[in-house]
Amino acid sequence: MAQPPFTMGRLDCAPAVNSAMIAPQRLMALHRQHATALWVTLTAAALLFAFEPASTWWFPSCPLRGLTGWLCPLCGSLRAIHAIVHGSPLLAFWLNPLTTVGIAAALFACVYDAAHPSHTTRLIDRGFALCFSARGLVLAALFGVMRNASFDWLAGLH
Repeated sequence: MAQPPFTMGRLDCAPAVNSAMIAPQRLMALHRQHATALWVTLTAAALLFAFEPASTWWFPSCPLRGLTGWLCPLCGSLRAIHAIVHGSPLLAFWLNPLTTVGIAAALFACVYDAAHPSHTTRLIDRGFALCFSARGLVLAALFGVMRNASFDWLAGLH
C-alpha cells in the first residue's frame, strides 16, 4: 500500500516545491516594484522639468540652511535634477556634485542590471545599500563639511 505524499505531523514527508513554481510570483513582484519606482521617478522628473524649484513656492527649502546658513549635503539637489532633465549636466554638477554623481551612478547601475539580468546581486541594490550604510552617511557628512569649509587659509601657504 502506497503512502500519501504528505502526512500530517511529519515534516520529512512534505511535498517538494519546485522553484519554477515560485519564480514567476517573485519576478512579478519585482516587476511591480520596478514599475512603481519608474512611475514615481518619471512623475518627479516631469514635475521638475515643468517647474523650476528655485522659483516655485511648493518645492521645499532646506531647514538647515534656513536656521544656520550652512549648505546641507542635499542643498541644491532639486535644482540639480531640474538642470539634468533640461540637459545641463555641468550646471547640475555645479549646483550639487553629490546628487549629480549619484544620479549618473544610479542610471549606469540600472542600464548595467538591465543588460545583465542573470547576476544574482544587482548593482543598483549594492549602490542603494552603500547610500544608507555608515560609509555612505560618512561620505555625505564629509561632503557637507567640505562644501561649507572656507579654504582661504590655504592661499597663505604659498
